[in-house]
Amino acid sequence: MEFINDSKKTIHWWNRNYFFISTMIIIAGLLLIFNSGIRIHHFGNAGEYEWYQFMNLSNFIQNFINCFFHSDWAHVIFNSVSMLVCGLYLERKCGSIPLLVLTFFLAVFASAFVGSNELSTDWVGFSVVIFAFYGFIFVDFFFSLKKERRTKFNIVWGIIFLVLIYLIMSINTFDGDWFVVAGREVGMTWYPHELLYNGGHYTGFLAGALICLLMELRLIYFKKSHNK
Repeated sequence: MEFINDSKKTIHWWNRNYFFISTMIIIAGLLLIFNSGIRIHHFGNAGEYEWYQFMNLSNFIQNFINCFFHSDWAHVIFNSVSMLVCGLYLERKCGSIPLLVLTFFLAVFASAFVGSNELSTDWVGFSVVIFAFYGFIFVDFFFSLKKERRTKFNIVWGIIFLVLIYLIMSINTFDGDWFVVAGREVGMTWYPHELLYNGGHYTGFLAGALICLLMELRLIYFKKSHNK
């Protein structure tokens, strides 16, 4: 089924989409961690945000842990819904097992990147990884337009999710008056507010976009070398 697996990929057991099970596992994990009441112990050096702080091991470990914790129910609900959007796009294209691997590496790189901006370790939330997914998806869609990967379904499916992602990024989760989610007042803007005004979000977005770009360039180089 085109909805389950991208028809342009050669399907093996390791890159098959097992009905979006990895997306469900990640969402369930986020909800269970928050509902457990576990609180994290901060051992990073908050406030140290010079660019080289991404090489600070304690800050890096702290930020990686921060990815999986949330401040309130609204926070974890927003990120769970966002993960569902990302998973429906990516798990179909890369498969269930690769999605788990990709999630881990995006969390690693996004954590390191955020450790070098003004947030330092003073934050929590899976949205850093979510926005890394967004950056990854934007670049992936661009390369999906290439002839060898282009299908009508991929184009339409991709456009739908790019619109959804733009709408999600346009939600103002801290200073809005449109509606209330789990006690938090939120609103909408015409521009990607959550991308532009949150250091963790734009840093994660850039990390995800860069990782996807490097993967695509490596694939292009491999194909050219193989065809020589």
